[in-house]
Amino acid sequence: MKNDRGYTLIQLIVVIAILGVLLGVASYSIGYVSTTKAKNFSTKLSALISQCRVDTLSGSPADTYLEVTLEDDGYYGTLYEGKKDDSPVVKSREKLGPKNLSCTYIDAGTEKTVDAANTITISFDRSTGAFSSNVTQIDVATGAGGYTISLVKTTGYHTVARQGGA
Repeated sequence: MKNDRGYTLIQLIVVIAILGVLLGVASYSIGYVSTTKAKNFSTKLSALISQCRVDTLSGSPADTYLEVTLEDDGYYGTLYEGKKDDSPVVKSREKLGPKNLSCTYIDAGTEKTVDAANTITISFDRSTGAFSSNVTQIDVATGAGGYTISLVKTTGYHTVARQGGA
């Protein structure tokens, strides 16, 4: 009579190989979803920056500026019209991304993190279209990767690039 009470070494190797492949696929998928959230955040923020510039240069009756804030349920971008000190009107407001993303920026050479105390404020000069704020870079990241928005102060243009050069 044959002894069939255990698993062979080949069977164990096959099971471990299958589990390894499944684990690799699952971790890639989780990283992809996280990076997609950072990409969506960057794309929405880029559109708001462009909208702020267009509104400023198109003869909006009052100053226009963009503010990025971290609230209880995530990051928000709000486009305002009017002086910051004089109860400005909200032109548009959009949720940029979930709270589990990291958003840092460089303002006047100092790196800061968007939180309850620090918000990003972006505005443009009406006559030249240049940035009138000192923010030069915004980074949106997850553990799996992220995106950088580079702002060119003198021209008012900006670019979005994936971190790591891809």
